[in-house]
Amino acid sequence: MKYTSREIAKILDVTFVGDSDHTISQISIDSRTISKLAAQTIFVALTGNIVDGHRYVRSAYNKGVRVFLVNKKVDLPDDAIQLKVDNTLIALQKWATHHRLQFNIPVIAITGSNGKTITKEWLSQLLSAHHKVVKSPKSYNSQIGVPLSILQMDDTHEIGVFEAGISTSGEMANLENIIKPNICILTNIGDAHSAGFDGEGLLNLENKLKEKSKLFKNCDSLIYYKGDGSTPYIIDGLKWIVNQKKHHPYYYDILEKGMVTFHFYGKSLDIQMPFQDEASIQNLLASISVMCLLGIDIVDIEKQISQLDRVQMRLETKAGKYGSTIINDAYSSDLQSLENAIQYLIQTHVKNPIIILSDLEENQSADILYPKVAEILNSIDHTLITIGKESKCLSELVQSEVHHHATIGSLILNKSLIEGRTILLKGARKFKFEQLQKQLAAQSHSASLEIDLSAMEHNLSVYASMLPAETKIMTVVKASAYGSGAMELAKHLQHRQVAYMAVAYIDEGIQLRNAGIKTPILVLNPDLDQLQEMVTYDLEPEVYDIEQMKRIVLFIHQENQKEFPGIHLKLDTGMHRLGFRMHEFQALFEILMIGRLKVASIFSHLAASDNPDHEIFTTEQIEIFDKMSAAITKVLGYKPLRHLANTAAISRYPIAHYDMVRLGLGLYGIDSKIETSALLERVHTLVAKVIQVKRVKKGETVGYNRTHLLHRDSKIAIINIGYADGLMRKSGNGRHLVQLHGQLIPIIGNVCMDLTIIDVTDIDTVEIGDAVEIFGKSVDITQLAKVNDTIPYELLAGISTRVKKVYVRN
Repeated sequence: MKYTSREIAKILDVTFVGDSDHTISQISIDSRTISKLAAQTIFVALTGNIVDGHRYVRSAYNKGVRVFLVNKKVDLPDDAIQLKVDNTLIALQKWATHHRLQFNIPVIAITGSNGKTITKEWLSQLLSAHHKVVKSPKSYNSQIGVPLSILQMDDTHEIGVFEAGISTSGEMANLENIIKPNICILTNIGDAHSAGFDGEGLLNLENKLKEKSKLFKNCDSLIYYKGDGSTPYIIDGLKWIVNQKKHHPYYYDILEKGMVTFHFYGKSLDIQMPFQDEASIQNLLASISVMCLLGIDIVDIEKQISQLDRVQMRLETKAGKYGSTIINDAYSSDLQSLENAIQYLIQTHVKNPIIILSDLEENQSADILYPKVAEILNSIDHTLITIGKESKCLSELVQSEVHHHATIGSLILNKSLIEGRTILLKGARKFKFEQLQKQLAAQSHSASLEIDLSAMEHNLSVYASMLPAETKIMTVVKASAYGSGAMELAKHLQHRQVAYMAVAYIDEGIQLRNAGIKTPILVLNPDLDQLQEMVTYDLEPEVYDIEQMKRIVLFIHQENQKEFPGIHLKLDTGMHRLGFRMHEFQALFEILMIGRLKVASIFSHLAASDNPDHEIFTTEQIEIFDKMSAAITKVLGYKPLRHLANTAAISRYPIAHYDMVRLGLGLYGIDSKIETSALLERVHTLVAKVIQVKRVKKGETVGYNRTHLLHRDSKIAIINIGYADGLMRKSGNGRHLVQLHGQLIPIIGNVCMDLTIIDVTDIDTVEIGDAVEIFGKSVDITQLAKVNDTIPYELLAGISTRVKKVYVRN
């Protein structure tokens, strides 16, 4: 992509003001991702539910950006070019629409409830052996992601593969106009993200399909799976939407030992499939169908698909040896994904990382490819380690320290090189980067708690959309952010401009400050012996009784503190845990009048906002809070923030929004209200690994105390997680189902301290190392909580420290 700032202004029909002109090859919507190529970058100030990009325009300018797309003028020096439009998102989409029209190449668009990204990745890998492919980065399929993807197209590309995702009615027509696909793939229609569409059951699915079908409006071919369910029937009823174009349904027959007979458009072929689950088979055969439509000979397709992997469509961050941090982005190795990974390093303020990079998988010659690679790498200071043959040339192209190895086997990462540093792994599958992951792993215990940062940010946006524009959000990150690791999450929340963060203890607040968190922090359980630390680290205490108040006032006078952090007055409105009651107000007022105290907020806690049976009691609490907070405000003579609503109350009691709300478990994708829960994405996934598989005969017993009797000849698997890791003992004996290879299977016998046994009799192929989801995206944590007579809070807080945390971004 190469435009001048004047050309962009002309496309957007904006009056160009300024004497200078700039060549633009980069787009930034996040000031953290601006690289050394800032002079060639346009910063697009997007406005969302929480973040207003205009607040970061000055930061982008300070990093060297001089061209800005804005919807309101920002105070900048005269050398800045501001292209002012009514709506920056619409302008970005208009630019992308213009850009798409410059290319007459086949473009494939993929939509569906699930499987869009994996289908896009597999199809792109298969096509790249024959053509130069441009594709959506990661899961860029939204109203913002699609135009950013399209704007990557350039004259070297021969085929485009893009995702199109929607969350509500009225969105797809816009994406179709931008992508203008020639071929469309519908992966499936399911319940995922259904809350934005009217109706229930089949009616909801039909309304969702009608919206998604707008993508097919002008395409030449539509590919979908002709199964026995309702999807083909609904599609057949929507021929008017696809404009009477040809349908290309495919179907398949499963033979023995993983063989599939593929039928499509008059072609039939027996294929050995590398994956056995139905979803993977459908996604892969849809990709092969596109190849048929494009006239590519698929006779030798088995060799290509045998090299495909179960693509991990996310970037993983985990602790490594010697205090290092490992960022694993080795699911693909192409120019586009490399640029995304480098942008992530810049965004997270990583200093002097080690980048381990293999030969790239691109359908272009090395003399053209690697200068482009060098340009991307030169945007950040780093140490580079190249693996392979072609990438060796980077030693002469990049402006950094470079080490080269022909294979992973010859690479030894010693303590002096990696200690305390961040290491980015970016390698093609054939180079076996999994060996590096094992070499660098900090812990041998293989169970892991995956924390999806993209899902967390999505959930934050969901709740923000329920609030008035003036209502702030406090995110609760106490208890290590419910087991998620507070420092990592806090960095992302700070960028999303949350108003406050809440921790339980002073030490937690100090950790956040030492990690660079500048957002105001409320300490819910302050230790009065650490008042000096509260001043030093600017931590604001919750105050809930008169004795606390006296201790703080005494400290202020004895230490002659001129600026003590704001305090947060906790009121007892009916929960009867902590807080001032009305009869204590006279003493409270006397101290407030004589002490040098600034009240930052007045708040209380709802006892049962998640339970509709206690609606009257909750309403009474709200009324009491109104009266109590009004009395305090009258005495103070100014208006502190007021906050009462916890996660459940945000959607259930809009009357309780006040000046700020406290978002806790909802941030992690859990809400007691069904309608709200449907909009959220689960953040935590607890995963264990299979460490042994064995056959056991009917009549044998399994586990401690012989609690499980086998009623058939069985195949069992042992996984490396137990109650010492946080999987509670009551989860065993068939009470909880875990997921393996897309199937739900029971835990059998008692959960042991370090191990658990599962029944895998009905799963054809189970191998050592296979991942088993204990709870997460597919297994509901609330069901596991019910099994154990507890709540999700306790399960998350109970995850052992020996379970490694892995942070992922889609």
